[in-house]
Amino acid sequence: MKSKAYLGLDVHKNSIVVAIAKADGSEPFSYGKWGGSNLSAERGLVKLLKSLGLTKEQVVKVYALETGGMGTYDMQAGIHPQKRSGRAISSALGYAQLLHGNSVNAALAAEAAAEQGDFEAMYQRLFETAEEWGHQETSQREAFFGPQGNTRWNQERLQRTLAGFTHHEVDIRDRAAVLELVQTLQPAVIIHTAAQPSHDLAARIPFDDFDTNAVGTLNLLEATRLHTPGAVFVHMSTNKVYGDAPNELPLVEQDKRWDYASPNDFDGITEHMRIDQSKHSLFGASKVAADVMVQEYGRYFGMKTCCLRGGCLTGPNHSGVELHGFLSYLVKCNLEGKKYSIFGYKGKQVRDNIHSLDVARFIHAFIENPRSGEVYNLGGGRGNSCSIYEAFDMIEAISGRKMLYEYVDKNREGDHICYISNLKKMTTQYPGWGITKTLKHIFEEIHQSWLKRAAAVNVPI
Repeated sequence: MKSKAYLGLDVHKNSIVVAIAKADGSEPFSYGKWGGSNLSAERGLVKLLKSLGLTKEQVVKVYALETGGMGTYDMQAGIHPQKRSGRAISSALGYAQLLHGNSVNAALAAEAAAEQGDFEAMYQRLFETAEEWGHQETSQREAFFGPQGNTRWNQERLQRTLAGFTHHEVDIRDRAAVLELVQTLQPAVIIHTAAQPSHDLAARIPFDDFDTNAVGTLNLLEATRLHTPGAVFVHMSTNKVYGDAPNELPLVEQDKRWDYASPNDFDGITEHMRIDQSKHSLFGASKVAADVMVQEYGRYFGMKTCCLRGGCLTGPNHSGVELHGFLSYLVKCNLEGKKYSIFGYKGKQVRDNIHSLDVARFIHAFIENPRSGEVYNLGGGRGNSCSIYEAFDMIEAISGRKMLYEYVDKNREGDHICYISNLKKMTTQYPGWGITKTLKHIFEEIHQSWLKRAAAVNVPI
């Protein structure tokens, strides 16, 4: 049985004081003080805590307790006193005080990394390389998935290579900020891709998930209606709005995949699949709310809106992680010799994969000829479908490396056994559109991209 200890912690801009005592009095009282400010104080805190006998995991927990962005958060609740918003890193402890501008997101990322088995790498980044990033703006995606899921590198690439690219940093949950931005910019087209995208992660952060996916979408829709009602509004929804209803279709087990048993289902799931009376995961539920709201603004207010219920959207610049980004993460695991975890369904679960170029091509087609309140199943179709085991075969043939994997005999809650997008509605209404990037092309491009990214930072693969 672990013994309890009492910890007292007081952080100021120029000093940190820590006191630790075992509850049973078995060890003497420990006390330490560190002088400094900001990142210097942060490094001092780490040294102080380790000198007092705390493990690395315990250090992160203490760090999460006493960090809070710009020092404007209520210590107990983690609520911004003016905006009345915020999130405590630990529901039991809350957070407070100033270390650096990214301290809250950094602590969240450390906790996420620990859950994904990458604690050591995140610990090193959290405390030993903070000078490189401590006062930079940190994306919410990194807060959700840790540093391996950060897409800031791609944003910076776009800023370097596209003359007309301008970035505005706004939290979609901040209603006033979203309203102000749309009013200022007066966009003719809005492509809404902001989301918490993991159904696994949603169960651990339900408020963040719903606030981002559902409320954030409402914020953007209403800003569009009020300030630029003629704009085309494209919402990246998800096939998770169908919940596990696709699993009710009759299936047949083949050597390396599940497939539809009925010829009527051969081309995949249509937009007529029901979205209720099924298990969605909390992520699916928040995306259903957003999906229906986008349709409603189109039908009720006559706005030009559509929902693209994506399957596996991917491409060479995808920052895949275990909880999001199926093919990108799989290829990364293969190149790094990292073990890939298969969750249930015998590894024969099937997804259709669509390249980001073909996604962009359809969005462009819709913008050129918009409709109101439309819904489309956006995926690679049967030709770009594969199971996990079939994906292993494809990357092994490209990289020449064997895939390391383990099988976990428990599927993810609400996960699809076989999902292939039926593209007939899309190709009928937009006959100039179709799939141009085959599954083989997708694998080859992702493989080359990971090699280039590794070379750019001098990391051997």
